[in-house]
Amino acid sequence: MAIRVEWSMKELVKMIKEKIKLKYDCVIFISGLTGSSKSTLAWRLLHQFPDFEVNKQLTYSRKKTIDLITNQKLGYCWNDELWDSAFRRHFFQSAQISLISSLVKYRNNRNIFIGCIPTFSSLDKELVKLCSLHINCVERGKCILHFPLAGRMFNDDSFDTKHNQKQEEKWSAKKQKNPNFKIPYSKYSTYAGEMRFSKLPRKQEEYYERLKETKRAESLAESNPEVSNPETTFYDKIIPLIKEGMTEPTLKMMCMFNNKSYVSARARINQILRDEGELTLNHYLKKVNTQVKSEDLKGIE
Repeated sequence: MAIRVEWSMKELVKMIKEKIKLKYDCVIFISGLTGSSKSTLAWRLLHQFPDFEVNKQLTYSRKKTIDLITNQKLGYCWNDELWDSAFRRHFFQSAQISLISSLVKYRNNRNIFIGCIPTFSSLDKELVKLCSLHINCVERGKCILHFPLAGRMFNDDSFDTKHNQKQEEKWSAKKQKNPNFKIPYSKYSTYAGEMRFSKLPRKQEEYYERLKETKRAESLAESNPEVSNPETTFYDKIIPLIKEGMTEPTLKMMCMFNNKSYVSARARINQILRDEGELTLNHYLKKVNTQVKSEDLKGIE
């Protein structure tokens, strides 16, 4: 029977540093459902490295991700929503091929790459092959570590997907019969242990949320529309973000990036919301104190 192993953040950081000493990148994917604290874990892990610069090395853009991979050595790249850049059903897209090619070609740059995704199985198969560590956030503040299996010459499924899927099917059936059934994570063939981590302090959480909105706005501005009507693309992308609680300064920034009048955009957004039977824009816009004191961000950057 596999032994349950408790990891500390310090031990995980040490393991990553040892991987880098082998003169290769350390590619980490953090999976988990919405609200399972994937971003919190990525933030806490990367801030264990004193030279990590969240303003420069956090991104939501595939283009920026490729830039960080290719033009850094002993650097960092955190794509907080990698699913949009590396979905397995988009394997034919030239930009996705370029992303994978960059990770392979520049794997000797000894970077630490972290991608946050909803499910590990949704990743492009070629990216799974590059994975050094898969961390699955099973609940807030708790994650399971998975290492790829070694010594598989003729089987490219280093994370033993079929076996682990069968385990999950058994656990799901038991969970339906007994809601109190505790999942024995150590039964995963790729199981390497478990780790607990705490939530971010309030000021860091608020700073992260503001930074996320800014980075998303930059990514939206540089993305190439995949439909013929750019107006439709802009509003299709921005309204879900508004419903998540966007701030007014961020909305203004997005309008500026996309060469749109803020007044006209507000009118159009309100019209779309009314047509959908939703509340008005003012209901969704988050009210925040945009004045942040420098001492409040101490230890963040």
